Amino acid sequence: MRKLALPPGCPKMSYANSILAKHEPVKTFLTNHTPLVEQAIDDYINKLPLLQAINRPIIQPHERDQYTSVFSSRTNAFKEIITQMRFGQTSNYTKEYCQYCGINLNKSIDHFFPKEIYPLLSAATINLIPCCKDCNTNKSTRVYDSAGVREFINFYYDDFLDIEFLKCSIIFPGSSAVPSIVFSLQLTGLISYAQSVVQNHFNKLKLINIYGAVVGCYFEELTSECRDAAQAADLQNTINNKRNAMVPIYGVNYFKVALLKELAAQHSSFFHYLHV
Repeated sequence: MRKLALPPGCPKMSYANSILAKHEPVKTFLTNHTPLVEQAIDDYINKLPLLQAINRPIIQPHERDQYTSVFSSRTNAFKEIITQMRFGQTSNYTKEYCQYCGINLNKSIDHFFPKEIYPLLSAATINLIPCCKDCNTNKSTRVYDSAGVREFINFYYDDFLDIEFLKCSIIFPGSSAVPSIVFSLQLTGLISYAQSVVQNHFNKLKLINIYGAVVGCYFEELTSECRDAAQAADLQNTINNKRNAMVPIYGVNYFKVALLKELAAQHSSFFHYLHV
């Protein structure tokens, strides 16, 4: 999980440019109602970083469809904005992969505040987050939990992603059987609100289960790469080097990074496992 680079340009200007090529009568409607959209963008920005209690103006169904048409029926100008948003990222990982899960390709665009509920933000660039189809579907129209806390991490604005909270535990059996690898959250390093957001995010997207399902393939890959280590200390150095190379790209809360940290801590047990 890595923080995303903000979409280029001013979100209000990007919206204004996006509606220039719309057809009538939608263009006139959107132009006349641009102040409402700008007010919604201001409300979003003013509520940072917690993004609690975002205003929900009453919008009639036929008006909602016109607001969301900027996203659903994209002009060339808006398509270019989406392209810049995707490819303006600072690494290939954030450019190509969904940060909600950190695993799948980001072939979809999520409305952080759902367009069905917040149509005024449906084409606001700061509300659009590249993601995978699975996370977009699972996220659905959720926004806040029953306590009014956000249910998902905002990868543009949340500043706690460099604090380690994803942990990995490994139990090596006394034979060549596959070890038990379990992920969990350790949230004590986060402020209370961030703890709730991270817990919600992982629960709603079932990330602990997903990581547990996919980690086996990477562990097998590691066993093949590390089997030639002559001593346990050599193995520890190899694992630490892999982790150190991975952290700047994927962040400290990437499931492979968490696994490598635990393997380094248990390098003697891992060495024994490799040579049983």
